[in-house]
Amino acid sequence: MIFPNVIKLVTDKHIKLHLKYSKVTMFQSGTLALVAPIFGQGIYGIFDTQTNKLTLKADLWRKPIEQQKLILDELQKVEDEGLEAIKKIGLLTGTCCVCGRTLTNEDSINEGIGPICSEKMIGYGI
Repeated sequence: MIFPNVIKLVTDKHIKLHLKYSKVTMFQSGTLALVAPIFGQGIYGIFDTQTNKLTLKADLWRKPIEQQKLILDELQKVEDEGLEAIKKIGLLTGTCCVCGRTLTNEDSINEGIGPICSEKMIGYGI
């Protein structure tokens, strides 16, 4: 699986991507990873920033097949739809996918992303 747009977003914008079923984050070592949404619950995969490939890890394979599909489908939507997918996830979860904070402002709730993070995302789209 190849995710050049997701990799570019996280590395260029220097953000963690807080999705409903996973997070995309850069470790201090510089490794870009797909991890469980709750800290310490597992590493689902490692991104190779040279080839844009995601290598899946055992923590993902231990999940039921339905959950694996949800995790990977959500990541693929962000790859394909960019900011629109991020906003849709924010609308569903009530959480900003860029900073991970709960959306409290009415405009932010309706947009699916907070105003500061929306500014950060200028220029990102597919």
